[in-house]
Amino acid sequence: MAIIKLRTTAPDKARPLIHQALERERELVRDVATRTRQKVTQLASKTGADLHALEAGLVPHPEDQDMELLELEGEVELLKRLEEELRILETIEICP
Repeated sequence: MAIIKLRTTAPDKARPLIHQALERERELVRDVATRTRQKVTQLASKTGADLHALEAGLVPHPEDQDMELLELEGEVELLKRLEEELRILETIEICP
C-alpha cells in the first residue's frame, strides 16, 4: 500500500474535512452503484439477457431489443467502474 502525503497549514482542521469528503464520496458511490445494480437487474429481466453471455458478446441484438441491450451493456460497464472505485475508496485511510 502506498502513502500519499498532503501538505497544509492547518492539519487539525484539514483532517476532519478530508475525512468527511471521503465518507461523502463513499456514500455517493455506494448509492449510485445500488441504483445502477437495480437498473441492470431490471434491464436484464426485461430483455431476458444472461449477463455473463452479454459480457462475453454472445447475446444477439434483435432490432426490437437493440437499444435496451446497448443500455444494459453500458450500465454493466458503469457498475464495474463504480464497484472498482468503491473498492479503492474503501482502502483509503487517513493516517495520524
